[in-house]
Amino acid sequence: MALLDLPPELLLRVSAFLTTSELGKFRLTSKNIEAVLFDSFAREFFTKKQFMLEQISLQALIDISNHPTLASRISEVVISTHVFPSDPEMISLSGKAMYKAGYVDHDVLMASGQALHMLTEAFSKLPNLRIVGLRDYNGLGRYRDGEFATWKSWGWSFGWDGLPAYDADNRHSQRGLKTISPEPILPVLFYALGHAKVVPESIRVFLRKRSMLTQQSFNIMDGYLGEKVRPVLGNMKELMFAIGNDTTPYYYHRTIAPTKSDTASNLPLARLLQRTPKLETLRLNFEPSQAFASGFLDWLGSPASSPATNSVALPHLTALELGMLTIPAATLLKVLTKHYFMTSQPR
Repeated sequence: MALLDLPPELLLRVSAFLTTSELGKFRLTSKNIEAVLFDSFAREFFTKKQFMLEQISLQALIDISNHPTLASRISEVVISTHVFPSDPEMISLSGKAMYKAGYVDHDVLMASGQALHMLTEAFSKLPNLRIVGLRDYNGLGRYRDGEFATWKSWGWSFGWDGLPAYDADNRHSQRGLKTISPEPILPVLFYALGHAKVVPESIRVFLRKRSMLTQQSFNIMDGYLGEKVRPVLGNMKELMFAIGNDTTPYYYHRTIAPTKSDTASNLPLARLLQRTPKLETLRLNFEPSQAFASGFLDWLGSPASSPATNSVALPHLTALELGMLTIPAATLLKVLTKHYFMTSQPR
């Protein structure tokens, strides 16, 4: 029996044992095989995609958003904090490759607003976008390429194929990427969604390295761009944040935010939550040495009707997850009691 004569389920079974590179070649063997494999291929590789704040990576996102079929397949877009290396050992390679291709540096991409515009264009053309994420690591689960293979950002290998030791099929080929602070990235994501007039169900920030979000990351409610962000927050159902101290090793030291509940309402994070009346899930992962967590959670647990604290109601909240912090038991009980009582009342 010829390969083309195999039933679709057997062709799919065969494709499951191929590496990504081999799968690509298999799909090119005939139009019939491509038609059979397309749905499973799109589901595996285009349901959730990770990108960097680099021109080549964001351009790929735009190209996917312009695709007549793949654009509707994407439900989750993850932005990584990884960028191309700029250290002396790698700059001759990555810099030369970017220069030849006409790509700007990621710092220029952010400072010029090009990253915002590119994200806005892409988000506006993804009809089924449900989740927008931010993270500083590569996810596991790319099993067809080996036990240790990860889902890297689109374009992560740009410029490296000229290295003699580079092997795109080698699961242990892990060229180092530079990691930048997530602090300025989250506002850009919110602004892009606001400009695109797109409201995903969830914003998920998962960070495993030292640099976390700070209060400056949530300072997005004022000014021209604030008007764009408010409709997004007003319909948001899930927020997941990883929050660090109000100092970051990538920029400069800041004054620690106030920790008393009567002043916590002035924190950017508190002002952001006050704009999320439809929120159903809230996850706040702090650091154990967090300076403002206790006061902030004391504010979160205060009665929403109290003018002294100006706390938030969150009437639709059904899941509250708090992690990586040390707070008094009374504060934790105050938060849980308030939101359990509110969500258990008939509406």
